[in-house]
Amino acid sequence: MGNRYEELVSLRGVAALIVLFSHFIFVIPMKNESFIPYIKILTSGHSAVILFFVLSGFVLSLPFFQNTKVSYPKYLIRRICRIYIPYLIITILAYLAKVALTSKIGIVPDIRGLGTWNDDTTVNSLINHLLFLGEYKWYTFNMVIWTLVHEMRVSIIFPFIMIFVLKASWRLNVLASLLLSGIGYIMMLNVPSAFHVPLSTNYFVTLHYTSMFIIGANLAKHRASLLRIIARSKTKYLFLPVGLLFFSYPRIPFTIFSKLIGNTEYNLYLIMIDWFITIGAVLILLHALGANYFSRLLLMKPVHYLGKISFSMYLIHALILLIMLHIFYEIIPTPVIVIMSLILTMVSSALCYKFIEEPAIKLGKYLTNRRGNSRLTNREEFSKKISV
Repeated sequence: MGNRYEELVSLRGVAALIVLFSHFIFVIPMKNESFIPYIKILTSGHSAVILFFVLSGFVLSLPFFQNTKVSYPKYLIRRICRIYIPYLIITILAYLAKVALTSKIGIVPDIRGLGTWNDDTTVNSLINHLLFLGEYKWYTFNMVIWTLVHEMRVSIIFPFIMIFVLKASWRLNVLASLLLSGIGYIMMLNVPSAFHVPLSTNYFVTLHYTSMFIIGANLAKHRASLLRIIARSKTKYLFLPVGLLFFSYPRIPFTIFSKLIGNTEYNLYLIMIDWFITIGAVLILLHALGANYFSRLLLMKPVHYLGKISFSMYLIHALILLIMLHIFYEIIPTPVIVIMSLILTMVSSALCYKFIEEPAIKLGKYLTNRRGNSRLTNREEFSKKISV
């Protein structure tokens, strides 16, 4: 298993697949959606995103617990190559697809959580997408990129976050996470500029999501002792079902919590739902590392391969679905379009990984290796084996 914790690579693939299903399933016309609550795990796309953030915090932090040092410029170059280059290429493809299908835009009904490409393409929107990190309408071309905006923002400051995580106790790290969420919540309610930008790329929302990275890093810091406790625990097999409950049905604990505090304000709802999901994500992650049967399941080759191509799958699935819908809507049945999109997504994800994502990772390593020994600014060195 080494330094990578390969189970977590696979877990990322499962999360990406859940995001895909959560978008695809609502495209299919349904006369009755009463069955949806019973397959909630397949439609918990937002929960899967929170799991992404916790996993990123865990894996990004691992090298900081070694005994060598890290060059911040090297770290940043690798993260930019890892995230921004694939993002930019797929965004350009999405823009070209939208332009090519302009005559068909408007015929596809609004898709829950996916959009329709109906938002106008402007010079300002193009610039914002190129700059990547600002507050803008992320859904103009590819509706899933909002998570990458937060991922990149947090990645830029993550080594400095780790200075705190390394020194603080686990209780203080959890408290700091809760405090960041609270600050983000208060700012969203009281800063006028926050009212005029899309919620999903709001800077104050990034403060909130930074908490999930800290929780992941805190888990990594105490992973050895946590896994020892789990190994001795008589209730360790409850981690997965309880984790899945919080992951898939966070509104249940929130309903109880909101009645206790007598507050159901919408922004608080969003914040608290994410925290209940985070509890679920933590339990699932620990079970992946602490339960042999679950570890073996995650390390099966097909599951692990999904993990390898998960970033590409996440980036490209919504784009492919929109392209297919705009080409074939009202020509062939929608369920057939969805099945075709699913197959095409899997093939395209593999190709995207091989010809875009993997070369971008290699470029980051090449650029940082040829820079030689640059000035060391942090305590740890990032393992060359870890690609996050």
